[in-house]
Amino acid sequence: MILMLMVITFVGSLCSLLYELNLAKSVAHLTGNVILWEAVTVGSFLGALGLGVLEQSKRVASWHDLFHLELKLSLGGAFSIPLILFFHVAYRIYLADVEENSGGLSALTVFGLLCQIPSLVLGFYSGRELPIFLSLGKGKTPQLLSASYMGALAASCLFTLGMQSWEFTQVALATGLGNLLLAAFINWQRGFLKTSIGWWSLGASLLALGAFAWTQGKINEWHLKNFYYNHLRFSHDEKGIQWEGPVGLGDIPEFASHQGPLRRVRSPYQFIDYVWQPASEDQESFSLYLNGHYQFSSAREKNYHRTMVHAPLALVGKIPEQALVLGAGDGLLVRELLKYNDASITLVELDSLMLEEAKKEPLSLLNQQSLSDKRVDIVVADAFRWLQTTDRSFDAIFADFPYPFDGESSRLFTVEFYKLLGKALAAGGFVVANYPLLEASGSQAFAIASQTFHDAGFVKVWWFSVPGESFILATRHPASLKSTPSDLQVVELPGESGYLAHSILKPHHLIATDPFF
Repeated sequence: MILMLMVITFVGSLCSLLYELNLAKSVAHLTGNVILWEAVTVGSFLGALGLGVLEQSKRVASWHDLFHLELKLSLGGAFSIPLILFFHVAYRIYLADVEENSGGLSALTVFGLLCQIPSLVLGFYSGRELPIFLSLGKGKTPQLLSASYMGALAASCLFTLGMQSWEFTQVALATGLGNLLLAAFINWQRGFLKTSIGWWSLGASLLALGAFAWTQGKINEWHLKNFYYNHLRFSHDEKGIQWEGPVGLGDIPEFASHQGPLRRVRSPYQFIDYVWQPASEDQESFSLYLNGHYQFSSAREKNYHRTMVHAPLALVGKIPEQALVLGAGDGLLVRELLKYNDASITLVELDSLMLEEAKKEPLSLLNQQSLSDKRVDIVVADAFRWLQTTDRSFDAIFADFPYPFDGESSRLFTVEFYKLLGKALAAGGFVVANYPLLEASGSQAFAIASQTFHDAGFVKVWWFSVPGESFILATRHPASLKSTPSDLQVVELPGESGYLAHSILKPHHLIATDPFF
């Protein structure tokens, strides 16, 4: 008897913590604020957990109540993510463009608070579980608490190691099925429902989960197409291009059916989304997004990657023999470096799945299979930790990371990280790094970036940019550039006719901490 109850407690605790982790991750992902909303969601779940314990203390525990509680957790948990996705679709349609009133809640905050509804409900019902287990155990509290804690540990390991490549809807569905199986096991073992009502309840719940399993692919598709396409509706008339605004909730299924294809790949670290749009009558271009944030368009990416590689090499007047590339797992920056035949390249990328994607179409067509070149040494590792342990030195280091939207990625734009870059530089070497929003923020932002590099031991710091993107060129030794904006008109590319640098390196776009023009 006690062994059976320990197994039930273990499974119940496992499912509850999976709900908590899945809700926290999904809300954090959809809001784009990992630290805040993951903490708020976990807090609301734990708070409701306490309320559930308090509520159950007023009730008499029974197997009958436990059976129905598992059914509620099964259905509520499985459909918690579709409800959050529904809230997000509604937020994107009706609230995303609403201006924030002074002193009022932002639209994003309203969405985040709405997402706490399933967290509160599931936390409340999960809180009722443990007192029932302890009451039915009749004095076996230590054993049951141990089973509960072990279930929580198993959930943490399963979610972080086994489910990180799953969609949020898939995690919710699998966990809901776990609660449903637990309810079926209780009904079968105890036989307290002599009539067919218990099995009818189980059958109806299984039918609901089956319907969700059948449609969860469509639910995710509708959500993604609303996110990527619904705010990009334009019409053409005699007045020119007019923005039409998003379609309503009821029109989403039909709207989604007329949009271009989407493909999502989830790695343990990020969502990789390919969004296609027709580029011409017989071709298609696509845009790549990481965790919903724009990275590049296949039709325009060369402007970014050519600038980041060829402009600083022309300014410095030096072709690196040993180049280190950090991030840039799509292979596009490596493609540009490989145009210099003598270059030997080490690529350090955290996400092995991103590297696999870069070796397959459509990315392999774009990067010209750069990651399969024998001159490229690929290291799958965290750039920060790899730099802490390596004793290698490089003539040039290119740091190309996504914009920092959380604490983990923000550390790649810190004094500590830039010190590691300087440590890995050979004598006379230089660093090129993408730096968010320098061009948009102006000289004040550059002053902050420049001071960050100076604090890391760099002597010279320059800023150059293309529209919408900014870069830093830094050295640890007093150096002068071989070319200046006035005489740098064309950067010759190996095997190509030339790259018009003057279109991006205008005097007001190229600034030095020690002016040289």
